[in-house]
Amino acid sequence: MRVTLINAKSDLQSAFPVNLTVACYFNNAFSCCFLLICSVVDLGLNPLGEETGTADALALLILQRENLEILPLFFPCGSIKREVLPTALRKNHIPLETLTVYQTSEHPDLQKNITDYFIQQGVPASVAFFSPSGVRFCLDLVKRLSGSQLEQIKFASIGPTTADALRSHGLTVSCCAEKPTAKHLAAAITHALHT
Repeated sequence: MRVTLINAKSDLQSAFPVNLTVACYFNNAFSCCFLLICSVVDLGLNPLGEETGTADALALLILQRENLEILPLFFPCGSIKREVLPTALRKNHIPLETLTVYQTSEHPDLQKNITDYFIQQGVPASVAFFSPSGVRFCLDLVKRLSGSQLEQIKFASIGPTTADALRSHGLTVSCCAEKPTAKHLAAAITHALHT
């Protein structure tokens, strides 16, 4: 999960009918989120809240920074989202305008790509998941292809929500990234593989 709060102060304000304090909460939309972050930085805007790591922590940051007099925050999100951030903000009377900007769906080649990997490389030492929908789309195939070797796999999670999704399928989560970044996930996997 990638969570970013952007406080935009530029001539872009005329393009948006809402306050340009933008709460950007992307769940497994790394390319979309990456492009947005690059665009925001390229425009000279100062993203805040990226280090929060969860919707709960981002909500706390927003609540600490904002007052009730603000115009609505703009919340671009996916078709599958948890209601943690919107609920926390609305409960504290912070106005919010949501817009679904992407649909979560299985990549058409996902099953083939996973199967090809298992055929060519064998059962992996670890499998990392970046979202609950990734667990939903991949896990049954990974279980079937792993067979009796499933328990040898170290399952890794980008964050606590994804870890919960793995546990709900009866799996042991070997590691969870301290923060939802590739660097933190790689460190967690490396540690898990050496313990």
